Amino acid sequence: VYNKAGELGRKAGVQVAVHPSSHHNTLLFDRADYDRIFSLLDPSLVGWVPDTGHILRGRQDMADTLTTYRDRIRYVHLKDVDANGSWAMLGQGVCDTAK
Repeated sequence: VYNKAGELGRKAGVQVAVHPSSHHNTLLFDRADYDRIFSLLDPSLVGWVPDTGHILRGRQDMADTLTTYRDRIRYVHLKDVDANGSWAMLGQGVCDTAK
């Protein structure tokens, strides 16, 4: 579905990107889930909008995840969480934006 949307977007001059979430009932939560979905998506058609809060809630290494898939990034959704995974104001949680 995403690849098809990417094809349609390309024809219309629009970039398509996926924005994974980390809610309890989501299909994408941890790094293995990200690796699985990205193996199915054509990077020339479908980009990625990483959400730092959701990456951290999935107990992923944020810098490693961003570096591994940096060629897919279209823009970044900055969010923060505390050590327990609850939402926090950006800069008041565990999100290391300098890294």
